[in-house]
Amino acid sequence: MVVVEGTIYPLLSRLQRDGLLQHEWQESEQGPPRKYYEATEFGHEVMALVTEKIATLNKTLKRL
Repeated sequence: MVVVEGTIYPLLSRLQRDGLLQHEWQESEQGPPRKYYEATEFGHEVMALVTEKIATLNKTLKRL
């Protein structure tokens, strides 16, 4: 899967809008300040739920 700049930043913005990510600006020694993203508490909850669903799906597919 190829992810280019035109794909990743809209995705990050959408995840932030949905409350799954938050960002923080940090100064950079090399160039302009940079935006660093991290999962919110809600984002971690959703990630755990999705991980569980994928594991269940994987288990079901293996049984088939």
